Amino acid sequence: MITFQVEDWDNLYEDIIVLISSHWKEVGAFNSVTTPLEPDWGMYKQLYQDGALQLITARDDQILIGYAIFILHILRHHRNLAFADSDIIFVSKEHRKGIVGYNLLKYSVEVLKGLTYRDIKVGAIGLSIPIKRPFKALAARLDFKLTELKYIREV
Repeated sequence: MITFQVEDWDNLYEDIIVLISSHWKEVGAFNSVTTPLEPDWGMYKQLYQDGALQLITARDDQILIGYAIFILHILRHHRNLAFADSDIIFVSKEHRKGIVGYNLLKYSVEVLKGLTYRDIKVGAIGLSIPIKRPFKALAARLDFKLTELKYIREV
């Protein structure tokens, strides 16, 4: 049975290492020898301790099959708006058929829209969608709007 839940850092850390490597190989922005995957786990733990990291997962009989990780912050141009910005979203290849991804994002929206950060209610949620593995139709189905494109240049 597939379940969706908010998890705490200490419970998720061990499980996420298993999936994050395959996630990076599939959609890493700079998937090359010159840019190895080296997460700053200490930063993630600190964000979690500060209440700025939301860890939302999908599990199939307790096995981690997907995650949606969001970082909460106050927008620089809108000091009265807390923003939930997706850091990484992933569903294992074996679980992409059907509605696991849709349900993970739908559950994430429900969780995030009820949160506050630094006493300010979360008023917007941003999704970063990788070009290599787009899920634009899924985002649109959940009422997300395309607002900007981001170009990255490795230097």
